[in-house]
Amino acid sequence: MKDLVFEEIEKNALKEEPARQLYFIEALRSFVEMKQGEGYEAKAMVSVIGCQMSAKDGEKLQGILEEAGYQSTESEEEADVILFTTCTVREKCQPETIRQNRAVKAFI
Repeated sequence: MKDLVFEEIEKNALKEEPARQLYFIEALRSFVEMKQGEGYEAKAMVSVIGCQMSAKDGEKLQGILEEAGYQSTESEEEADVILFTTCTVREKCQPETIRQNRAVKAFI
C-alpha cells in the first residue's frame, strides 16, 4: 500500500465487522509509515468527554492510533488527527463536545 489512493482503499474495504475495522487500521498504518519515511511524525489526540466508559473507549482509540504509528499529543495545535469520544447517556456532554469542535475549527 505504498502509493495510497484513498478512493481505492474505500472501494476495497471489507463489508463485515470487525474485519472492516482491521482493514482500515492496516491502511492507516501503511499511510503513517509512508509519511514517517518522508520524515513526518504524525500526531493524534483523543479528547474524552463524559463518563468512565467514554474514558475506556478513549484509551482503546489512543492505543489503536499508537499501533498505527501516531504519537500521542495533548495539544490540539500539534495533532494531525483529533478524535472525540463522548457519553451518549449524559446530556451535559453535548455542549462540551460542541464547544471543543468549535475550538478546533477555529484553527483549521
